[in-house]
Amino acid sequence: MNQKKKALLSVLLAASMLTAAGCSSGSGSASSAAPSSTATSSAAPASSAAASSEAAPAAAEPEELTLPITTEDITLTFWADIGKAAGAVKTLNDNLTYQEIEKRTGVKLEFQHPPVGSAKEQFNLLIASRNLPDLIQYDWLTVPGGPGAYIRDKVIIPLNEPVAQWAPNLTKVLAENEKIRKQQEMDDGTYYVFPAVYADRELAVSNGPTIRYDWFQKLGINKKPTTIDDWTEMLRKVRSTDLNGNGAGDVQGIFLQGKESLDGQPFIIGAWGIRQEFYNDNGTVKFGGIQPEYKEFLAVMNSWYNEGLIDPESLAGTAKIQDTKLSSNKLFAYIGGMGNGITRYTAMMKPENPDFQLMPLPYPVLNEGDVPTEGQEQPAFNNGGVAITTACQYVREATKLFDYNYSEEGHILTNWGVEGVTYETGPDGNLKYTDLILNNPDGLSREQAMAKYTIWQTSSAVMKYKDVLNQRDSLPEQIEGRKEWLACTNRALLPPLTPTQEESSEYASLMNEIRTYTTEMFNQFVSGKTSLDKFDDYVQTLKGMGIERAIELTQAQLDRYDSRP
Repeated sequence: MNQKKKALLSVLLAASMLTAAGCSSGSGSASSAAPSSTATSSAAPASSAAASSEAAPAAAEPEELTLPITTEDITLTFWADIGKAAGAVKTLNDNLTYQEIEKRTGVKLEFQHPPVGSAKEQFNLLIASRNLPDLIQYDWLTVPGGPGAYIRDKVIIPLNEPVAQWAPNLTKVLAENEKIRKQQEMDDGTYYVFPAVYADRELAVSNGPTIRYDWFQKLGINKKPTTIDDWTEMLRKVRSTDLNGNGAGDVQGIFLQGKESLDGQPFIIGAWGIRQEFYNDNGTVKFGGIQPEYKEFLAVMNSWYNEGLIDPESLAGTAKIQDTKLSSNKLFAYIGGMGNGITRYTAMMKPENPDFQLMPLPYPVLNEGDVPTEGQEQPAFNNGGVAITTACQYVREATKLFDYNYSEEGHILTNWGVEGVTYETGPDGNLKYTDLILNNPDGLSREQAMAKYTIWQTSSAVMKYKDVLNQRDSLPEQIEGRKEWLACTNRALLPPLTPTQEESSEYASLMNEIRTYTTEMFNQFVSGKTSLDKFDDYVQTLKGMGIERAIELTQAQLDRYDSRP
């Protein structure tokens, strides 16, 4: 047996012993998996501490995955936000890839979707009702108390034993990718989801500063802006130039969707090597909003606001307002993404304006020649995934179903769809989407077509690779522009952290008020309604509200994360 896999299996089974000892139940539905599985199941029952203690020393290989998984009539209920497939399909039961997964595995899926835009509210109602489906796809690191609370409350089951017994492909992935394994487990080593994973960093970096490049070429600027001073000069020229030709001087320099848009996309503030909220300074957690550098950042924002370089609607900005301004040729720059930004806007604008072109720019730095350190980047484990609930009577089949997605064949299916329908294999062996995706006959965008026919864009159990990305975001400006955003090292970015239930409750109580206050004061400082002379008073107010305690709570989580093997 591969030594990494052997070591991982030992850790998995040891962690399952701790979970079983700490959770007196969790065995109700999970232990029923073996009796209700098909006759081909040769694995031991999944949920007894005794079984764990016997299995741990052996570290046996997981049961081999063979298809179909079952010949019995098994249906798993599956709660998931429909996400980007909204408008392309009514339910993910109509998604081509899920239909093919059902066909290959023999396991049927019955999807349940919350109304679009209400996933969080409906998730809470679902949990409160205790009328659980078999499977729940969600961002489990955002739930109150973290995933551990939902295991303790017998909503979802720990997955260490199921993975060790029935998931050879996921076991291999985790054994070969320490970073992914570390990010998707809890502090005590418990697995709780079949993870959505970015196999390549290019997938995790998708947002950044973007400009109207066709207009930039009219400004008489000879080089791409890289510093804050360069940006200031560029935006001044935008405001003094009639770029849209209507004589009204109504092209706004840059639109920011409020303070929150800069939390994950540290435009300007990243030049000081800090982030707006919590960040990692060589193992020490700090809060950007109380640092001296934050005052310097606010000074730049206030200066831009006073000069009219920032759209005044930015402070309470929404994506809808940004769409309206850009589509009416009244916006030069924004902070946004590749697919939902450049791809969508280009498709929207280019038919009527062939010269229309967007271009990603690097995150600006303080001094010429500096390397940008802070930008947008998601973890390799992007917090999403599928959990098995305590209502599930088919844990073995559910485990094998999702393990299939991490196999080579499953990777092709989940990323590319069905050969001859959504992709073809070229003479060089490379895969390429067909026109059903690239030039959809029903007028679907590439993102919509991918959402209809594949599950690459979901937060389901999928291992995502950049070869797909290069076909979705295939414009030259996207391919080259992404390199600008990838230049950021993001050394201050915190990894995915799992709070204890007590930490989560206290943190939420503190940060709900703190975030309301910091947003209010961001708007006040930037607009000049409150002088930056009051910055020290603002910091003291935050300390009085408990920001230092919130830092301590986050530090404890980071310390536990860093202690994971």
